[in-house]
Formats: sequence, C-alpha cells, structure tokens
Amino acid sequence: MKKLPPYGRQAAIPANNATAYVFVDWFSWEHGNQITRARGMIFLPNESPSRYTWPVRGCGVIIMDYVGTPINVIAALALELKRSGAEAVHHVDFTDETIKKNVG
Repeated sequence: MKKLPPYGRQAAIPANNATAYVFVDWFSWEHGNQITRARGMIFLPNESPSRYTWPVRGCGVIIMDYVGTPINVIAALALELKRSGAEAVHHVDFTDETIKKNVG
C-alpha cells in the first residue's frame, strides 16, 4: 500500500477544495509557505511520485518549485497528480526570472 507524501496527512484536502499545494523539495516548502500560508505536501525530486498516494481528488494543484526541477520530473509528478484525481495541475518555477520579477 502506498503512503502519503511528506505532510500529506496534515494537508489532506477535502474533496472539491479549490487548491492543493505540492512543494518540490524542503527548500520550496520553506519558501512557499511564506507566500501561500497554506499547508502543502512535499515532493522530493529524487523519489518517484508514483510511490505516494496524493490526496488531491477534485482539487486544482499548484506545484511550487524553488529549486529548478527538471521538466521531466515535473511532468511525471503532474501525471501522477492527475491520475490521483486532480482537476488541473499548474507548475510555478520560481527560478525563472520572469516569475521572480512578477511574483516575488
């Protein structure tokens, strides 16, 4: 049986909640919580996203990435989140200078 990702139990999202956050790496979790003030799960990019049960059914998901994760890793995570029932998945790469300038 698959386990929840780090902080998955605390961030368990009720069905049809507007947004769930997945932070890539601990660094992203620390920085992202300052912006979102929301509880989020952590995805460690050296692990397979299929290793976990993602509690995102009926939610939109924002992947918060402050570490510049390779796009193939983000794609694998997004696919697993969709398989877990996410309505939509968006990736915000805060290492992109355009994003930094506009978001902070």
